[in-house]
Amino acid sequence: MNAANICVTNGYFQFNPIASSTGATPGGNPNQPLVLPEGFQQTIIASEPNYGGNSDMNTLNETGPEAGRYLYQTHEVGSNASVSVIDLKTNEVKTLAQRSDWGSMDGIVWTPWGTLITTQERGQSKFMKLIQRLVKQRQSQLLA
Repeated sequence: MNAANICVTNGYFQFNPIASSTGATPGGNPNQPLVLPEGFQQTIIASEPNYGGNSDMNTLNETGPEAGRYLYQTHEVGSNASVSVIDLKTNEVKTLAQRSDWGSMDGIVWTPWGTLITTQERGQSKFMKLIQRLVKQRQSQLLA
């Protein structure tokens, strides 16, 4: 068997990694910004100026009649922060909330009862630590 055909990852997302890192080029390729392993493809779902930029964490709506349709993200936008949603069916982008007294927006999670919780990472937030623990649990479930 050819060593190139042996999958080196386990879990749900099995793939052969790219052979090496790729050098950055000025301006990059706006139509294909990522280098992906063979068999994978990329689709741009949002871009500036409609997209808030500086996204931090994201989550999907995981329950309800349209589960998986909406991608929610936190953004650290200059001197303030925001939360946005992208409709993955229409690619429409909306800013749900943005405030000048928010900063370091980070944690975001879809709850089992169908609500969205976001947090700031300023200070010693016990709630932020809970969100990080939930994210790690979800990642380990996906990769198992």
